[in-house]
Amino acid sequence: MKKSSALTLLALSDYSAHCLKLLQKHHYNQGALLLPIAALAIALAPLQPAHATPAESLKTTALSPSKASIHTASFEETATQTIVTETGLESWLSDLPEPLAADDPQPFFATDFIDPSILAVPMEAEWERDGAIAQTPTPTPADVESPEAAPVEVEPTEAETAEAIPVFGADGSERWYVHAGGATTLGGDETSRFGLVGAGASHFFADGHSINLELNSMIFDQPGDDAVGLNLSAILRWHFIRQADWSLYIDGGAGLLGTTNDVPARGSSFNFTPQVGGGTTIRLNDEQRLMVGLRWHHISNGDIYSGNPGLDTIFGYVGLNLPF
Repeated sequence: MKKSSALTLLALSDYSAHCLKLLQKHHYNQGALLLPIAALAIALAPLQPAHATPAESLKTTALSPSKASIHTASFEETATQTIVTETGLESWLSDLPEPLAADDPQPFFATDFIDPSILAVPMEAEWERDGAIAQTPTPTPADVESPEAAPVEVEPTEAETAEAIPVFGADGSERWYVHAGGATTLGGDETSRFGLVGAGASHFFADGHSINLELNSMIFDQPGDDAVGLNLSAILRWHFIRQADWSLYIDGGAGLLGTTNDVPARGSSFNFTPQVGGGTTIRLNDEQRLMVGLRWHHISNGDIYSGNPGLDTIFGYVGLNLPF
């Protein structure tokens, strides 16, 4: 056994020296030294001092050379048993590649003795894993979905409500209205009265400023013969205060009046109707407004006839104002 181990050691030493020369000559990877070092370690293992009993030694020598020799050694207080067979070692040595000639340009590395399929799968799997990790974007706080909070209904403030309501009397807006009222004379020996029902159209040529065209029907209760007439008037109106729910205005204008009898009595059936007054509008909803006003109302023919007694009254009215 010692002779065989010595021969094996000698062969491995020669092989290792030859490999080292090739590595130095061709500057191969120093990792190829792992192979001869491993072979030397295996070969030196049976050369450890044996601690077998004489009986065990006799039994070992009686065995066939092809049988296994058992050697017991101690390493760091741990018992290990190494079985090395001569035939196994010779078979292992026969599998080693033949040393290359000094002039052989073909290089070899320690990895040449390892099956590439052993490393290919884990390395490829690792590359795929690393690629997948690199391609996976890191979630940001914006990507994390947070539970949607239940919508809270907030009542609009008074200012927001005022902004939502269309501004009354804005420049360029147009409206129309219907109104009705009555008038009575101011002093004098004879009292005259009239009632009025009519409609008008307003065009705001500036914010709060409008020109209005009215067409009214009138009925007169006066001394002498009563009369019925038709009146066409043009009125300028200025809403000098405009709020979301109300406004204040002043207005004035003049018109033409034709009646079935003289108004007043001993006057004429054609007259002019100058007037001036003021009033307010009150919002009923987003579109409709209530109008309330009071005017000084005058009726005379402007001295185009021989008699011109004239008629002065206080005229009050209410109306409903709407958008077109």
